[in-house]
Amino acid sequence: MGRAILILGILLTIAGIGGMVYGMIAMTGQVAGTIQTATSPNAAELCRPDETLEEATGASEYSPTSGWGRQVSYFCVNSKGERREVTGQFVGGMFEQVFGSFGGFALPMIGGGVMTVGILLTVVGAIFGRRRPSPFADIQYPAMSPSEGYGAWSSPPNANLTERLRQVEAARQAGLISYEEYKRLRQEILDAMQ
Repeated sequence: MGRAILILGILLTIAGIGGMVYGMIAMTGQVAGTIQTATSPNAAELCRPDETLEEATGASEYSPTSGWGRQVSYFCVNSKGERREVTGQFVGGMFEQVFGSFGGFALPMIGGGVMTVGILLTVVGAIFGRRRPSPFADIQYPAMSPSEGYGAWSSPPNANLTERLRQVEAARQAGLISYEEYKRLRQEILDAMQ
């Protein structure tokens, strides 16, 4: 189970990174193209077929909040020389195009979410997939004789006093026997060795 979670996490992390990279590249190109298009007025979009687009630039002025700049106005002029101001229409269209391009942020954001889930699953899979042996795996506990009851332990043939006492202590620490049983078994081992 842990290994499957780990593999799924790695795959999601890779897919998330790929989605983020692709989305960032596509978004950068889309935003740059949108800004270029939005900041360059197009006569076909603003004026009627019989009109041309004219630009009127004001004098350069300084503002403490925005620095140096000049006011630009756009007019559609017909064949009779009549002017119709379209600056507001151009600015409204520009903001619509620029802010409309922010939908491209969705793919990198989704990719980031997928990557985050993938990293979490990878960590969880690594934790659950790691097999840790029991700290008592290599301890040989004394055999219990079923006919004599729970407290009667049979002696291993080559066990010395120290080893048998360690085994009983390990059984107590593992929660296999109570402290009272530990004391009784310890005394039995000591009595049997005399």
